[in-house]
This record gives sequence, structure tokens and C-alpha cells, in this order.
Amino acid sequence: MSDLANLSTATKNETGSEMILTHPETGEDLLNSSDQPMTIVLVGRDSKEFRRYQAGLASKARQKKKDLTWSELKKSELELLASCTRDFKNLEFNGDDLAFTYDNAINLYKDFSWIKDQVDVYITDVSNFLT
Repeated sequence: MSDLANLSTATKNETGSEMILTHPETGEDLLNSSDQPMTIVLVGRDSKEFRRYQAGLASKARQKKKDLTWSELKKSELELLASCTRDFKNLEFNGDDLAFTYDNAINLYKDFSWIKDQVDVYITDVSNFLT
């Protein structure tokens, strides 16, 4: 028997959940040179940030009174995922730690589509945000 209180996603959708990056070919967890898992902290699709970004995008489309272009949609996808990113932990790029910034998140997702895809799937899976 379950209690719905044990299935709440409200807290973790707002505070974030840690996603460990996996190798795009083998599916194994990615570890940095110190054998620490490369992790991205993400808020979920039910977070205020996600909903706020989606509402802004819908408003922008209404103001234009036409559909967004493919280029605008791809840019919006990157911006949405970067907006849902709270931190990088143990990410290495060219031997250095990759510091979390919004711009670094945009560039990471733009340059590594397999990371973007993992983030996209993760934030839409409610089980990642159960408390």
C-alpha cells in the first residue's frame, strides 16, 4: 500500500536531482580523472523554471503571430535545458573542471548532442524527482 505523500515530486522538481552522465555508446557511468561520476544537477519538467520558460516561449510565438522557425525552436530547446540546469559536478573538459554557468550549459548541450539528449530525457522522467 502506498501513501501519495511518498510519491511527491514537488521538492526535487525545484531543488534538483543529480543525473550521472553515461557513455553514449556503452551506457557506462562517465567518471572524471579522479574516478568521480560526472554529474549534472537538473530541475524537472514540473519545476517553476520549466513552466516559466515554456510560458514565455508560448507568449513569444503568440506575439509573432506565426510559428517559430526551426532555428528558433532549436535555440529554445537549448535555452530551456540550460534554464533547468543548476550545477555541474566533476565535469572535465580538456583536462580542466568545467564550471557551471548558463552559457557553459548552452555550449555543452549544443556541442554534445548526446548529453543534451540525456538531459532532455532525464528532466521529463518523473521517477527522477521522487522524494
